[in-house]
Amino acid sequence: MQARFQNAHPDVTDFEDHLHAHLALRHLESILDAALTAQRLQNRPIRIAYFMDEFDRLLDTMPNYFFVALRSIRDRFKYNVMFVTFTRNTLPYLVGNRVNVLEPFLELFNDCTIYLKPFGDDDAWRMVEQLEERTVSKDDHGLGLLIR
Repeated sequence: MQARFQNAHPDVTDFEDHLHAHLALRHLESILDAALTAQRLQNRPIRIAYFMDEFDRLLDTMPNYFFVALRSIRDRFKYNVMFVTFTRNTLPYLVGNRVNVLEPFLELFNDCTIYLKPFGDDDAWRMVEQLEERTVSKDDHGLGLLIR
C-alpha cells in the first residue's frame, strides 16, 4: 500500500496536463478507498487528515476543479477524511472572485476555523534561542547576535 501511495504522489501533484490531473485525483480517491477499507476490515478504522501549509499558494496555483474534487473526496469518505489549511488570511478573502465556484469546498471550514495568535514575548525568545542553538556554533558570536 505504501509503495502504491508513493508512486501516485507525482501524478497527484502535477497539474500541467488536465486529463492526467483528473485521473490522478481519481487515483488518489481509489487509494483512499483501499486504505480506509483495509483498515476497517481489520477492525482498525483510521481517519486521514491532509495538512496543507501555505494554502494561500495552493489556491493561487491549483485549478478550481482540484478543490471541487477535494470536496467530492470529503463527501465520499465523510468523517474519515479531513482537511486542515494554514493561511495568513481567511479563506473567503483569499479566494476572491472564485468564491462561487469554490464555495462547496470552503463550506467544509465554516464551523471549524481556529485563529492562531502571534507568539508571546517569552515564546518568541525561546524560539530564537532554540534556533540559535541549532544553527550557531559557539565561535560565531556575531551570527548569534544577528539572529537575536
